[in-house]
Amino acid sequence: MNSGTSTSRLSGPQSRSGRPGIDKIGSATYLANAAHFTWKVIVHNLVELFKREVLPESWARRSLKTVRAYVFKIPGVLKRVGRGIALALPAAFPFQAMILGAAQKLHSLAVQGFG
Repeated sequence: MNSGTSTSRLSGPQSRSGRPGIDKIGSATYLANAAHFTWKVIVHNLVELFKREVLPESWARRSLKTVRAYVFKIPGVLKRVGRGIALALPAAFPFQAMILGAAQKLHSLAVQGFG
């Protein structure tokens, strides 16, 4: 390979974590890259909205990695209770009150809207 030329790899460059980062281009076509980047921007904005509107104020400035570890990747079971759904968390889970409060707030926002 000539060091003076630029080539793209179909597998995509990796970030330090081993996953494609928001600034990494993973395809050789412009349309695929545009769609991929648009998707990442939408997901980023949804997570930021979730942090600002649903989580407690102290969590608004936490990183995506922290929110993913403590909010999204938690052990739990969704159970049907009557006509509804309940989230069962381990009794010793340290953020149980925060998660249940966030779930209630998210439900109320879904019913009322953001207005």
